[in-house]
Amino acid sequence: MPARLPRRAACAPLLALALFGCGDDPAGPATRLYQMSAVLLSSETLADGTLRNRYQTTVRDGNLLVAGAWMLFTADAGDVSPSADRTDLAGHGQVEWTLEPADYAGLGTATLSGCAQNVAPPDCTPEPLVSLSFD
Repeated sequence: MPARLPRRAACAPLLALALFGCGDDPAGPATRLYQMSAVLLSSETLADGTLRNRYQTTVRDGNLLVAGAWMLFTADAGDVSPSADRTDLAGHGQVEWTLEPADYAGLGTATLSGCAQNVAPPDCTPEPLVSLSFD
């Protein structure tokens, strides 16, 4: 008859696997880039000609929404706020893009760009999300 191990001794290897993983890279998770889109939530033109647009972003990995993804925003004119943020539990975020008249004077178009990934701080290269045309 084989010897029986105490219950704790039999569970020790399983506990070690749970704590230390099974062959995980000690440097951390691999960087993953997600797809991002944006839709206009609100638009305001102030008396001085300043444009203030708020967008809702959606971050996806294929067809799945990604909660907690790190987002990075830039614009070729004006200011964005926040410049980096995380998606909520539904995979959404918000960004405000403000352009003062001096920011868009003489421009044909201005572009808001963004990207999202699974690591912080995000170091992805923002891709165009929204463009505004000026006459």
